[in-house]
Amino acid sequence: MSSAISDFERDCDGAGVTPASVLRRAGLNPSNWPRWRSGESSPTLRSFDAARAALEGLKRDFGSVHGGQSPEGPPLMAPAPDHGAEKSDANISRTEVVV
Repeated sequence: MSSAISDFERDCDGAGVTPASVLRRAGLNPSNWPRWRSGESSPTLRSFDAARAALEGLKRDFGSVHGGQSPEGPPLMAPAPDHGAEKSDANISRTEVVV
């Protein structure tokens, strides 16, 4: 495994994300990751730059919005404001999915 691929894997681990999820975020096929890791194939410079940019974007976005909480796992749910309304079948509280 090349040092660039090792560094990328370490950086993904440090950010709490899988390399495959970062590739997906970059618009790349996540099935490329095992082939890159094993040396079966190598990313183009453009693909690797896209993956690196996606990782940096995830770290920046989730670090500032969620206090460093990992973007992996279930979506974060926040209840809608109650505003003192009584809950009934006609007034069901809504939730927001933060992505």
